[in-house]
Amino acid sequence: MGRLGGVGVGVAWLCLAAPAGAQVLPSDLGDEPVRLSADSVVFDAKRDLYEAEGNVVVTQAGREIRADWLVFHEPTGEGVATGDVSIREGPDSLTASFLQFDVDTGHGVVFDGNLDSEGSGFEMRGAEIAKTGDETYSFVDATFTTCDCPDRGDREPWQFSAADADLEIGGYATARNASFDVLGVPTLWLPWLAVPVKTERQTGLLLPDLGVSNRNGFELGLPFFWAAADPINVTLTPRWLQNRGFKGEGDVEYVVGPRSRGDIYASVLRDDKIVPFSRATPYGRNRWAVLGRQDFFLPSQAAALRLKADFAFVSDNQYPIDFDELSDRRKDRFLESTAFVTRAFGSSGGVGAVASMRYADDLQNPDDRDRDDFLFQQPGATVTALPRSLPFAEFLVTSFDADYAYFGLNSRDFPACCGTTPGASPITNADGLFVDTGIDGLPNGRERVDGVFSDLHKDDFTSGGPEGNGVFEEGELLADRGHRVDLWPRLGAPLLLADHLELYPEVGWRETLYESDARGFERRGMFTGRIDARTRLQRSLGRLVTHIVEPRVGYAVVTSPGQAGHPLFVPRTRVPQDRLRQFEFENVVADRADRIEAFNGLSYGVANRFYRRVSAGRAPSLLADISLSNQYDFERGRFGAIYLDGRVHPLPGVNASVGLGVDPEAGDVSEGLADVRYAHPAGHILRLQYRYLRDIPAFFEDFSVQNERFENFVAVRRVSQGHIATRLALTAQWSARYAIVYSFEEDLLVEQGGALEYLSRCGCWSVGVALAQSRNRGLSVRVLYRIVGLGNASGSSLGNLGLVDGS
Repeated sequence: MGRLGGVGVGVAWLCLAAPAGAQVLPSDLGDEPVRLSADSVVFDAKRDLYEAEGNVVVTQAGREIRADWLVFHEPTGEGVATGDVSIREGPDSLTASFLQFDVDTGHGVVFDGNLDSEGSGFEMRGAEIAKTGDETYSFVDATFTTCDCPDRGDREPWQFSAADADLEIGGYATARNASFDVLGVPTLWLPWLAVPVKTERQTGLLLPDLGVSNRNGFELGLPFFWAAADPINVTLTPRWLQNRGFKGEGDVEYVVGPRSRGDIYASVLRDDKIVPFSRATPYGRNRWAVLGRQDFFLPSQAAALRLKADFAFVSDNQYPIDFDELSDRRKDRFLESTAFVTRAFGSSGGVGAVASMRYADDLQNPDDRDRDDFLFQQPGATVTALPRSLPFAEFLVTSFDADYAYFGLNSRDFPACCGTTPGASPITNADGLFVDTGIDGLPNGRERVDGVFSDLHKDDFTSGGPEGNGVFEEGELLADRGHRVDLWPRLGAPLLLADHLELYPEVGWRETLYESDARGFERRGMFTGRIDARTRLQRSLGRLVTHIVEPRVGYAVVTSPGQAGHPLFVPRTRVPQDRLRQFEFENVVADRADRIEAFNGLSYGVANRFYRRVSAGRAPSLLADISLSNQYDFERGRFGAIYLDGRVHPLPGVNASVGLGVDPEAGDVSEGLADVRYAHPAGHILRLQYRYLRDIPAFFEDFSVQNERFENFVAVRRVSQGHIATRLALTAQWSARYAIVYSFEEDLLVEQGGALEYLSRCGCWSVGVALAQSRNRGLSVRVLYRIVGLGNASGSSLGNLGLVDGS
């Protein structure tokens, strides 16, 4: 808004024009002449008065004034212009019904003025605009907005209004007795307001943030932006929530050099809604969250050293459900934070080192029963050497991985864990490797069966299960602590036979060293080997389609020494990802678990890719990518599942994905996925998806109603879910969206949501209503009015209202 000086400048340069002939007037504004044209120009010598009438145009060096009538009195230096007065200088324009100016003081007054700056995107109006100094102005009955919508009518989508205001060019506009108006209706009154009027970033109040939800009631945020330094932005937002009270938020963004940057957000409130430390809310009123992302490169002398962190910490497990800062983490079982330092070595960066730290917060149980004090918080370090040729045998390549990790507990006080009831002590297996709590991870001796507490040591899902059975199950707490070093050198030989057959044999030795409290020093050595062979065949299908066939065969072997006496730091997953292991044997030989079964298997398959040839100089477009594979396990003497994976793009706007796993031994389907998406150029979207998984781990976190999730749940045996999402562009501005996820296995509505939205023609504001229903938040209704941008926004302003993804 700094270009508002064009108003005063436009007044001043006209005022300095000395009276002369009808066409060219002498000027004190440099060497550029002032040119005057009109239908009629009259000079009254007796009164020293110039009068121009009809299509009056005054120009000088890119400046222009237009009016129906203009008069200038040379002795007093005063003049007036009336009738569709417009002043333009560069991207700024001022329109008014009346202009009064004074040559001697350089001041002037505009009545019914409207200032529009294309360069800075603002519009400011006033019943009276007075130039009070070289760079200062005063306004009476002023309004200010950055929204320039062709469909606004007589009411601005949003604006600030004030009884009077002062403006300093390149500084701030200060207003008294101001209000924030939405569609002409005052929604917020402010006794005093300061708004930066520069195109560059400036300290000042941002637009209010308004919202309504059934969880928190009416919400009002007043963000204040502080330009703390050139590379630092600070936004402080006091927020009032009708159902919970006041909540403070702060966000700091920084940039250091050309590559380093970060963002830290924090919030705190004293929650008036909850009953502290009750059964329903087992936490205090003081609730908070801290989250951020950092990516920092050290100065140039150590440019290869890079620090990255992605962290999120909350006061209680319910925080991501109640507030929107962590809406994308609501379904996570653990709130994980990671930090690591990386360094690349060598001219090509073929050797890299990583030092890391992982922290996890257990979200799946209530705060009085979670396992935060008993989770492994794992620091570690990794060194990786990418394959490189040996100097004495270039056809051989070596690679190497070394991994160190420390596994420790925050506490060893197991009897106090997770609200253990009197008389029920947790059961630690005989070797002290884990706490035999059962699948729910609660060592309280009481297990739920079909939503009802059972007797001691009963399983969550059957009548005689894992609590106290001496066998580790996913979800149980690890009890040992100690160190683990994993060394894995490998030797390979990439070969190309007969210019068509790609062959890569590789052998390795995996040595794992342990030092643990429960087992002392232990070691494990395993041989790993694999060989991959593939070729590519190409043919043309007509003039427009190219078909590439890629048959492949892979073989892998992993020896398995006795591991029962080893520590247990990284348990084997209960349900391995067989499809990923079958498609890429790297996932087999690189398994980091402390209990690895021997493997001796052969995989084989074929990939088909179809490309559409386009004009010369342009890359061909993919029409379809379809793969079929199978595996035979010699160790167990059985075939693996037959997997079909494919992506198809048959028509513009149509994308389809399919995945199918058939278990030939069991004679049934092990997994399936069908996903079809259609996007119309007019903005219509349709998505249909079905997902099936026969084998899934047994989870404790399964509930139908949020407030009852720790008392009433149904065991999930498999995944069978359908997902429908659609967006209908009713007009260019109106759109409707709806999405639903339904579980056929539990006959359960997982989540659904719908929205109706209006987006202005200029794309700078939108208004809509959204309804969402999910298991973890119940029913939510949000009404949101948002300023999307300065007239150049795209997309929906309702994208983060708890709706399932309908894109």
